[in-house]
Amino acid sequence: MLTFGLGFFLALTLNDDRIKGKKLYRSFLLLPYAVPGFISLLVWSNFYNQDFGLINQMLHLNIRWLSDPTMAKIAVLLTITWMGFPYMFIVCAGALQSISEGIEEAAKMDGASGVRATWRIITPLLLVAVAPLLVSTFAFDFNAVQLPTEGEPFPAGEYTRDGTDTLISMVYRIAFGRSGSDFGFASAVSVILFAVTGVLAALQFRTIKKLEDVN
Repeated sequence: MLTFGLGFFLALTLNDDRIKGKKLYRSFLLLPYAVPGFISLLVWSNFYNQDFGLINQMLHLNIRWLSDPTMAKIAVLLTITWMGFPYMFIVCAGALQSISEGIEEAAKMDGASGVRATWRIITPLLLVAVAPLLVSTFAFDFNAVQLPTEGEPFPAGEYTRDGTDTLISMVYRIAFGRSGSDFGFASAVSVILFAVTGVLAALQFRTIKKLEDVN
């Protein structure tokens, strides 16, 4: 949701005709999306090195990014946000272009403020087109966790669940990790995860259907 919020905010901001040089700003915002994801993840993993990482060196810090559970989670969020917001920016910008300007102008003529018109009218119209894509973006989180941190750091005496694991990365470690290969347990967790994902997707599509009916 952080990537969607940032992408939506930037798309909404650059959709304003009063901003000069919008094409240039949009080009810069697309640069993270132009770099292959695998390379970006490897670069970001080097940024978090405690002794030689770019972040600690530039800011003169000594943060244990990948060995402290809390900081490792923050590092994962930063990486996911950096790599995910350009995609959401593109999608939201395209959806905003398809919404008629007359709708917002009519709302303002009826007395709605710019913020209220955006929240009550533009956002629901946008979600009709964007909401189905939010489900697919969750699959990317596995790569963003597994490659930079490999799910670490491990709690004391624990070799299955790490400090930055997602459910799917935990399933991968149960089946193929260093603690052995427990394919039965991994399969059971996968089935449960599939069921939960299916229920959430059904609820989301049901909400989208309601938005389409309102529109």
